[in-house]
Amino acid sequence: MKNAGERIEHVRTVNEKYNVLSRWETGFLESISNQFSKRGTLSPNQCKVFAKMEQRCSLEALESLQTWYNAYGPEKHEIATICAKYYKPTGYFTSLAWRVLDDPQCKLTPHEFNKMCENKYAKKVIASVNAKEKYAVGSMVLIRKTAISWRNSKFNDVPCVVIEVLHDEVVSHAKGAKPYKILPFGSSEMLTLEEREIKAYKLSKSKAKKKIKKVVDKSLLF
Repeated sequence: MKNAGERIEHVRTVNEKYNVLSRWETGFLESISNQFSKRGTLSPNQCKVFAKMEQRCSLEALESLQTWYNAYGPEKHEIATICAKYYKPTGYFTSLAWRVLDDPQCKLTPHEFNKMCENKYAKKVIASVNAKEKYAVGSMVLIRKTAISWRNSKFNDVPCVVIEVLHDEVVSHAKGAKPYKILPFGSSEMLTLEEREIKAYKLSKSKAKKKIKKVVDKSLLF
């Protein structure tokens, strides 16, 4: 039976080859490796944490991991990318987010995918991205009173046209967080607001068609 030092070294070797452990776990492994080299002992808590890491580096776990990687297709990569874009500016899962966004071939481990993409906030973001837009391009909308601020107060009650729906740029887990680019009538200033911050503008069809054409044509000049 291997002693603790040999077991630690085995886990290090497996992790270097298969990237099984997180950054924190890799740092922890280095720490207990140094400690064991100097003192020849580990604390009960250290042994408990290491045992879990060792289990994830077992032959059975590696075979399961390979099966996961083999099935890691475009759908999982898309989900990981959505979550990475959401988490990158938040300070959470930063290293995972950068890995996914920097490397198109990146495949998260089941543990990493579960942490970043299966939590309740991530699920809400994924749902917002995949939800059908409420206002199609060319639709006429108004900015809701609750979304009016000093930055856009001049557009209070001003009809706007939806120019673009930004499906992949959801940055909030709130309901109705899908972003839209809208252009207020009589302005060349494009605004980006979330779906929950705008509402449909009611206008007769004949007047609406004329105003939409005028605004869309104008937007193409910018």
